[in-house]
Amino acid sequence: MHGAIELSSGQAVDDRPFTDIAHNPDDLGAMQRILASLGMLVSQPLAWPEPPQQLIIRGDNDGKVVRVVVSQRNVLAGDAPRFVVGFFGHRRPGLDTTILNAVDDDLIHEFPLQPGVLSYSSFELDDGNYVNVVLMEGPEARDHWRTSSRHTYAARDLAPEFYVHIRLQNAVLPRGLAHPEELRLVATKYYDYREAPPWRARRALE
Repeated sequence: MHGAIELSSGQAVDDRPFTDIAHNPDDLGAMQRILASLGMLVSQPLAWPEPPQQLIIRGDNDGKVVRVVVSQRNVLAGDAPRFVVGFFGHRRPGLDTTILNAVDDDLIHEFPLQPGVLSYSSFELDDGNYVNVVLMEGPEARDHWRTSSRHTYAARDLAPEFYVHIRLQNAVLPRGLAHPEELRLVATKYYDYREAPPWRARRALE
C-alpha cells in the first residue's frame, strides 16, 4: 500500500473515527457470521453447477439485500487455510448506484477468470451500508485480482465517488469454512475519500 500511513496497533486518528480499532470486534463478528452461513450453504446437497459456472443466489433477509456467489464449491469445502477480505464502506447519501451495481455484477461474472477467488458474499446492514466478504485460496489471489481492469476502475474511480470512507479487513481462516470461529484479523486498510487524493492508512494486527 504505497504512500499509506502506517498506524501502530492501538493508534487513534483524530477526526477519522472509522479507523478506531473498536470497530474490529464487530467487523470480525460480521465476517464470521457470513462465513458460517456460507459454510452451511456449501454443505447443502444442491444441484451445483460445474466450474467455471457459478452459483449465484440473490434474496433478502428480514428485508435486507443478500447476495452470495460460489465459484468453486469443492475447493471451498476443504479445510486448507484461506485468505479473507472484508469490505466495510460508508456510502455517500442520495446517489444513484446503478453504475456501481453494474460494475459489481461485472466483477462477479469475472471471478471464473480469477481462479483463486472462491466466493463473494454481500449483506445489507441496518444502516443501509453493506459488508462484502471475499474468500480466496491465498493472498496471491488478491494480488492477481488487482490486475483486473474492472477492479481497478471500481477502486480508483467509483469508490471515491460513492463512498465517504472504507475499511478493508484482511483476515485468515486457518482451517477453512468448517471453523469460521477461528477467523482472525491480520491487517486493516483505511481509505478516506473526503479529501483528494484520498487519505490512506494501514494497520498491522499481528
